[in-house]
Amino acid sequence: MKYIILIGLFISGFCCAQNLYYLLPEGNSFYLYEKQENDLVQLEKLDFDYTELYAFDGEELVIVNNDSTKIHYGKIENNRFVEEVVEEFPKKFKVQTIELKDQFAYLGGIDLSNEFFYVFDIESKEFFSVPIPEEVKVIGKAIDDVLFLDKRMIAVDNIIFPKFLIEYDLKELPNLRSSKVTQLKYNGTYEQYKKGEINKDYLILLSDTHSVYIGTSYHISVLRSSDFDQGFSVSSKLKKSRNEYFTWNDILLVNNKVFVACKEKGLGVFEIMESYFKKEKHPKLNDVWLNNKISQKKIQYIEAFDREPIKILSFSSDKIIVILNNPKNQKSFKLIEI
Repeated sequence: MKYIILIGLFISGFCCAQNLYYLLPEGNSFYLYEKQENDLVQLEKLDFDYTELYAFDGEELVIVNNDSTKIHYGKIENNRFVEEVVEEFPKKFKVQTIELKDQFAYLGGIDLSNEFFYVFDIESKEFFSVPIPEEVKVIGKAIDDVLFLDKRMIAVDNIIFPKFLIEYDLKELPNLRSSKVTQLKYNGTYEQYKKGEINKDYLILLSDTHSVYIGTSYHISVLRSSDFDQGFSVSSKLKKSRNEYFTWNDILLVNNKVFVACKEKGLGVFEIMESYFKKEKHPKLNDVWLNNKISQKKIQYIEAFDREPIKILSFSSDKIIVILNNPKNQKSFKLIEI
């Protein structure tokens, strides 16, 4: 099966902007919080189970219902979520990621009918499918992330080698068409992308690889966001033994620093340095090429937890939010100075 991660881009820095509101867990419940000065204030409990399938745009919120069949849209009014639109997804579509920007919701996922990404116009309540170029299109695919920067949308072709960045011009909304295809470097066999982050300088991708011969490893790839032409990666594998590696659950890009949620070590961080970028020309499509590697010793683990960190959220210039999970699948969060 072939999978696709979609990454969209807006010059506003939406992906790393700090929200006015947050949805955060306590146990198995989900609560709406407001950011007030440099702290969080709880507003109300929502009638949704914990999910990562939601997105804010200012005081607007979209969230997927508990059985992943509908999209709910509304606004925060008088410290409450006031629902305005509820719409069922297209048949056979299983949503895996959602974003919200300027009255459009971006929905990525798996669709047995071979439509894997939709733009939903909230005003007209219409779904518009987003095509990919024929040269990278096969049956069975998925979208795993959506980001924004500079009126472009970037799809990251996942699992089957070679992989591509597929760019879209958001000026064409809602009828998007691809404008450019760029081949990605790879980190190993059966690579699957899990998360993307972008700002005006860098694009970072979290992935994992699996091999019968060398085992499992997680990887963070860093590219320049100007042209995606130079980059490097760091891997979580510890030794030559196939079973020794750290599990990286999430990443967050803050200026030139990458924060890492590590199951075994807690919260880690490394700084992106100019010396890590290797200058070389892009090969022709279908050529085999590898990422320039740096040592995972560059990652400094700055805080340990008694629960597993599973998600990192941007909060302010000097704080981030880490979502934690215990063995009973009860979740909590912690606001951490950085």
